[in-house]
Amino acid sequence: MLDIIKWLREIEHLANKVYQQALKTRFLFMTGNLSKENKAFCSENRVTCLIKPVEINSLRKAASKIILSK
Repeated sequence: MLDIIKWLREIEHLANKVYQQALKTRFLFMTGNLSKENKAFCSENRVTCLIKPVEINSLRKAASKIILSK
């Protein structure tokens, strides 16, 4: 999860605000261990993060939401 946070923070330095949010909402992250701190970070930044093991229906729903979003 630390790499995800580092990657998202790097976006903040490289892209303008509109592009930052567009990038953040176009990715789906999965982790086996989501701490309260990381969960709060994902929530604040509107980043989708699923907890492993992931049920296939949850994965499909999350992926569909990303694909169909503008």
